[in-house]
Amino acid sequence: MKIASIFKSINGEVCHDHQGSICGFIRLAGCNCSCQYCDTKKFQKKDSGIDMNTDEIIKAVQILQCQTVTITGGEPLVQKKALLDLIMKLYKTHHVSIETNGSIEIPISWGSYVNSFVIDYKCSSSGMKSKMKLKNYVNARYDDFIKFVIANRKDFDDAVALIKRVQKQRHDYFLLKWCFSPMFINVDFGIRPFTLFQWINEEPVLNTTTPIINVQIHKMIEME
Repeated sequence: MKIASIFKSINGEVCHDHQGSICGFIRLAGCNCSCQYCDTKKFQKKDSGIDMNTDEIIKAVQILQCQTVTITGGEPLVQKKALLDLIMKLYKTHHVSIETNGSIEIPISWGSYVNSFVIDYKCSSSGMKSKMKLKNYVNARYDDFIKFVIANRKDFDDAVALIKRVQKQRHDYFLLKWCFSPMFINVDFGIRPFTLFQWINEEPVLNTTTPIINVQIHKMIEME
């Protein structure tokens, strides 16, 4: 696999083991998207990483001494075949979360090995909205998280439109975890979290759900 880095930090965003939990990260190199606000541009190209086999990766994770592992990128599903081999071994000893950009269909069978998927839905400000796969959101489990990065009202409207599309296909849409992340660039928010709260509070389709405002706390406390 092409690995950008393996390190110990905290889960700064939503996941199975909660924000703030101490975690080992496996950051894969290579991404099929190029979002306008990407904060890991240096890992978009696959050759930005180093080659490691599954056993080498697991050994590096064990050194971190973390019960929880988050696999991120880049885009992990770009390396789907090798990733499956990795998570089939990791899940036996660790809680596993995978952060994915929503543009590659998630195999339903992987649910046995992954505690939670954090599935982005790229809104208009990303420039990648057309790449999103509706099946990822329709098939999301109760332990998964659907995440929107919100820079402006247009992005919020995109998020609401996606929720309404899922509502038409799932009567239990209100049980899914809908997460709204105010865009955070450098040291400032692109939109005030309280403004986002107001929009959520005023949106009828969200009244029966439990929406989550997902602030990137690892950036706020200056951690990787």
